[in-house]
Amino acid sequence: MSRQLPLTVDAHKLAKQGMSLDGFLLLANFSRISDLLVDNSGQVSVDLQFKVDTDHLHYVHGHTQGEIHVTCQRCMEPMTLLVDNQFVLGLMDNPEIAKRLPENIDPVYLDQGELNTSQMVEDELILALPLIAMHETQNCSATSLIQNAANDVNTEQSKKENPFAILKDLK
Repeated sequence: MSRQLPLTVDAHKLAKQGMSLDGFLLLANFSRISDLLVDNSGQVSVDLQFKVDTDHLHYVHGHTQGEIHVTCQRCMEPMTLLVDNQFVLGLMDNPEIAKRLPENIDPVYLDQGELNTSQMVEDELILALPLIAMHETQNCSATSLIQNAANDVNTEQSKKENPFAILKDLK
């Protein structure tokens, strides 16, 4: 059984030792994402691997998985969203080191060598959320309403008289 991840870790020490951490974080501990969720029950599993590359830069490779409950923006009903996100972040103490990172690696800044794992995972969860959360079309209760509205619009448009029809008689 997994254990809860520590909220902060000595990231440089873990990277030098090539250590890994796995466990879970409770969604209830995330304050910034809570406004985007229907409820904050549940947890997200997290796997973090700390590494040092040949240029002596420290990285964290992460993988988050879990189910979160959001509101479908089509029907406004709750839905379950499966999150399965991988990321790589450069561990930085100052902005000068961040300039040495490859372009495809984002920095995460440490507070006196301490990495706030909860905040980092919450950031990654927020980035993993879709811009507009929606059920699959066949599973959404609003689909039939949208199709009926579209049919009504098409019927109305076919009944309307063309305002340019009078030009036809001018020839």
